[in-house]
Amino acid sequence: MKTSRVIEENGDRCVYCGFKVRFDVENVPQLDGFLATQEHLLPINKGGGNDPDNLETCCKWCNSTRGDMDIEEFRQGLLDNRFSKLLKSRYVFSYKLYGKEFHEDWGGKFYAERFRDGKEIEAFKMNADLAEEQQMESIRIYAAKRYVKAQFSGNSGGHDVEHTMRVYRNAKKLAEKERKGDQTVIKLAALLHDVDDPKLFKTKDNANARAFLATIGITGSLADQICETINAVSFSQNKGKRPETIEAMIVQDADRLDAMGAIGIARTFAYGGEHGRPLTDSVKHFYDKLLLLKDLMNTETGKKIAEKRHKYLLGFLKELEDETGD
Repeated sequence: MKTSRVIEENGDRCVYCGFKVRFDVENVPQLDGFLATQEHLLPINKGGGNDPDNLETCCKWCNSTRGDMDIEEFRQGLLDNRFSKLLKSRYVFSYKLYGKEFHEDWGGKFYAERFRDGKEIEAFKMNADLAEEQQMESIRIYAAKRYVKAQFSGNSGGHDVEHTMRVYRNAKKLAEKERKGDQTVIKLAALLHDVDDPKLFKTKDNANARAFLATIGITGSLADQICETINAVSFSQNKGKRPETIEAMIVQDADRLDAMGAIGIARTFAYGGEHGRPLTDSVKHFYDKLLLLKDLMNTETGKKIAEKRHKYLLGFLKELEDETGD
């Protein structure tokens, strides 16, 4: 995958230090450490691959400095000033490179004062602390992607891992556009939204989701919030009800968008084929569910996307009617 695509998917900040990465500083003395690279969360020599789930945005400095160290070992090295010989110049040149933008991004006058007082290392440590949440989220998301791949391997009836990943990307897009909601809740709920689907699993109280969340250190109220968001997604189980939180609104919209447009048509007939459903029954599903979704969207961004996909559904049904003579 190209580095530009990795950054488009994961953002323009290094997963380790939190500094912005750049494409325009290659071979520029003192600045090429900020060069945009892609990082393998699990190094290739330890079994990691080049699949998108294992790739993250990373600056050249952190990428080359980490080597094949474990993530936690490298991050602790940042916090312990183990690499302090390079940190001072890194902060100084970041200030020169970004100027006012840098200060607005990383604490305004507080950082300016630290810079004047010569406490660049402390400022960098705080920068690394700010990156901790991003890094931990990346690790958890990577684990969740691997989990759903295992859960849905062999499924080809419309609720496969490709569906989950489309819902995940839809949710990310909606959250970015709406600029609302807890990102961790939204991303994990999107990835886990089908792991306790009664059509696929015989579980109760989100047992699969809760068991997985516990493996990545999420229990208690945060696990409850993620599961409540998941429970708001189902069309059949939430008829006549609107989600109560922005996180649930976004994930519900993300899932419903994947039932519309060209992909919605493909999924409908894939599911029908897997379950021996005749063509006429699959077409009936359009009227029972798919054509209703446009008016049930929650977010403004979701409504705009749904409008386009709804028109595609109508065009398909008209063409089908013309071709079948119904």
